[in-house]
Amino acid sequence: MSTTTDWYGQDQASRAMRAQVRNRWMAPKNPTRHLDPVLVSCALLLSAIGIVSVFSATQARQALRGAPAYEFATRQGLSLGLAIVAMVVFTVVDYRHIRKFAWVFYAVTIVLLGLVLVPGIGSVVNGAQRWIEVGGFQIQPSELAKLAVILALAALFHRADGQPGPLTILAGLGIVALPMVLIFLEPDLGTACQLPALGPSGCAGDRDRCSFGDRSGRRRSRQ
Repeated sequence: MSTTTDWYGQDQASRAMRAQVRNRWMAPKNPTRHLDPVLVSCALLLSAIGIVSVFSATQARQALRGAPAYEFATRQGLSLGLAIVAMVVFTVVDYRHIRKFAWVFYAVTIVLLGLVLVPGIGSVVNGAQRWIEVGGFQIQPSELAKLAVILALAALFHRADGQPGPLTILAGLGIVALPMVLIFLEPDLGTACQLPALGPSGCAGDRDRCSFGDRSGRRRSRQ
């Protein structure tokens, strides 16, 4: 009995099965959507190698000081644990819901960038005031600014329906310029120069597909 095949010799039953699996994998409520197991495994492996390297580089100095040999490695391990928790949360939560908190996150980041410049709050290391000490951990708001700018621009251009006008463009430039100036004052010229390059990440996509969610499907449904 012959089967109906396409130009590549793949029978329609197999194609339908693959399409069903793909649709289930990409379902909005599926926590594993867009999950790349190879990428996640490589990131965890590199993190583990980093912790081992930190321990190897600091244990001798810690022994001379009479301090615990695992102090810095433990701190890195705790940071990795927090990062894994954050990764799981962002994987489970539908990324479209993040739009609701994009402006809050951006505002908090701007406040933290301002606090870094306040004497007595920001920590000075090697002549640069870039960190805030919180419970033995150092928070670097300039790193949070990278994500905050991307999310804020994505939320802004999402409202423009993929067709931003001059005012939207000016607002986007302001979103990038404000944290860039604050970071430049730390000073951190490298990160400040990265923010304009990160800007396109917040409005990536074509005219019908911008930022948070795909609007093209809704347009086709209205036609």
